[in-house]
Amino acid sequence: MQKDDNFKFPIAKAGSLVTNKTGSWRTIDIEVKKERCNGCGQCELLCPEGLIHFPEERVPSINLQYCKGCGICIEECPEGVFVLKSRVRD
Repeated sequence: MQKDDNFKFPIAKAGSLVTNKTGSWRTIDIEVKKERCNGCGQCELLCPEGLIHFPEERVPSINLQYCKGCGICIEECPEGVFVLKSRVRD
């Protein structure tokens, strides 16, 4: 079998959701209980799309326009800062 150098895999690059909004099709939301946060930064480190950031006040902020709802932040947060919520359709 010959190798085809022009072949492109139909796989999106990591972090591709920052160019593809999920807000219109995502069925869940993630609520942030900021008062529980100890500022450890695990969520920021582990979010596969890089959508969690810590502004100056050291509480997490999630860009829900691009979040796919994988739940890694929920599972990995030692303080239970992130809570899964069903999304109500308009």
